[in-house]
Amino acid sequence: NLKKLFKKYDVQPGGYHLVQATLETDPTNPYDKNAVEVFVDNLSVGYIPKGKAKKLSSFLEENTKDGKAKVSALIKYAREDIGFSTVRLDLNWPPAISDQSKSGEKK
Repeated sequence: NLKKLFKKYDVQPGGYHLVQATLETDPTNPYDKNAVEVFVDNLSVGYIPKGKAKKLSSFLEENTKDGKAKVSALIKYAREDIGFSTVRLDLNWPPAISDQSKSGEKK
């Protein structure tokens, strides 16, 4: 999916592009009930590491209607000689929730 995004945004090896990512809890994940999946343009680009997912999953479940939050992200297209392409999230703690909370108040 990262390759699709690089093509869509015309990102060349060694380049990057700022995007908006959606974090979404995935309680039915067979490997981790606290899984948080990361989407860019409705394409899955990975999961939050398990060691950090539990705290983030709990936060999203307690503070959003649907277990989702939008955050800024950077997709980086690595040159083949230097390693893996990545998605970097701009995620302060606690994350700012852009949609309405469960109580209906804006945060």
